[in-house]
Amino acid sequence: MFLELRRKCDGSHQHCPSEGFAPGIGFRTRYMENYQPGFAGVIAAAMMTDETPSEMDFAGAVNEDRQHTGELIKPLASNRQDAVRTVQRLRRNLGHPDKDALAELLASRGASDVIIDVAKNFNCASCSRYRKPNAASPSTVPTATKFNDVVQADVMWIKVNDQKIPILHVIDLASSKF
Repeated sequence: MFLELRRKCDGSHQHCPSEGFAPGIGFRTRYMENYQPGFAGVIAAAMMTDETPSEMDFAGAVNEDRQHTGELIKPLASNRQDAVRTVQRLRRNLGHPDKDALAELLASRGASDVIIDVAKNFNCASCSRYRKPNAASPSTVPTATKFNDVVQADVMWIKVNDQKIPILHVIDLASSKF
């Protein structure tokens, strides 16, 4: 798959920008959601081809010859390097959970203190890069505790025949009454 998809454009044709609107197509991004037949054929053929394992497939693998006892391997690590590697793998495989949630899960499964400490303080590069932007704080009226402390007013216009009549709408926020 890697060999098939790493090919680069030879520059013999033009590319259409993926954002914007195109006549007859609509939004380009929506059109590009569906793979073109040629590209889909390349992906399907690459998926069906048997690949021989390379040394890089096993790079970074540690302690592969553990005894299988019919239960999940308990996350026990005595040094910080193994703990970081374990937490990285867990975060990636579990969909990048919250630090505290992962630490709580590890503690409930009997993980070593080193792993729990790493999970609590781990800064994931992917989470930092792809985090949601900070939402703008909605404006709020101060909460009222006493009657006539905070009053909210608005003007509504009602059209009667050809005449516009203003109506003042006032609410006391402590009682939410008119």
